[in-house]
Amino acid sequence: MESSLEWFADAACVGRTELFFAPAHSETTRQRRDREYSAIAICKLCPSMIQCRNYARTRGELGLWGGETEDQRWRAGYINAGIRRRSVGY
Repeated sequence: MESSLEWFADAACVGRTELFFAPAHSETTRQRRDREYSAIAICKLCPSMIQCRNYARTRGELGLWGGETEDQRWRAGYINAGIRRRSVGY
């Protein structure tokens, strides 16, 4: 497991949190899908994708991390069902 956050300095998402976390207001299923697709496209080109995904998995993070949605982490057993937010299925 990555013990430091040095990988974050190289992350392609820095400054783009609006794509990786749901907005405070509600969004439609289509808006969420479009936002998550845009975020995943950034993740696929990111040199820190694996470290980011592992970080989220080990900490039960919400939002999209390392190209992986909350729903994907929940289905893989990384997020407690009590805190899971439903993402658009892929």
